[in-house]
Amino acid sequence: MTATAEDPDLLLRAARRCRALAAVLAAVESALLRCETASWSGAAAVAFVHRAAAHRRSVSDALCAVERLGALVAAYARTVQDEQVRQRQADLPDAARAAIDHRITLQRSQFRRDLAVVESALADLRLRLTTPGDGHRHPPPGRTNPPPRRLPPERWKGPIIPPQLPRPRRAHIAPVVCARSVRGGPA
Repeated sequence: MTATAEDPDLLLRAARRCRALAAVLAAVESALLRCETASWSGAAAVAFVHRAAAHRRSVSDALCAVERLGALVAAYARTVQDEQVRQRQADLPDAARAAIDHRITLQRSQFRRDLAVVESALADLRLRLTTPGDGHRHPPPGRTNPPPRRLPPERWKGPIIPPQLPRPRRAHIAPVVCARSVRGGPA
């Protein structure tokens, strides 16, 4: 991390911005929920409610990620602030200072791992938002099944053949003798 990332004031300011963004996202989610649950009439009402629900789910996912990011940054900022206060004490031996540096290093690596998880969630959300439709795998209103996904021409290898199931062995069952074959003629 850079030297500015070790500044607790800067980290706390970033956490405040995350809280402000989370408040805005919560207001947007609330407005979309009101749109979704209101009684609408007309030909486009079902499609509008469906799109409002899809947008609300996306905003809700973004809100969760932003809240988690803000909590991570605030917790890390408080931890760094506490460790820096301990480190500034003049009467600490070198071993104690080294232990504090080691704790800060461990907390920094844990913060980076947690931050990578949140960044991955945001990247997944961004990818889902760039896909056609709303990115969710449920059928739109009026359809019972989602449309089949088509492979690009370079990946299509022909029709998909179901796997052949092994036939059960019937060695323990005696063959059935037909009445025609016993009499030697038609029955």
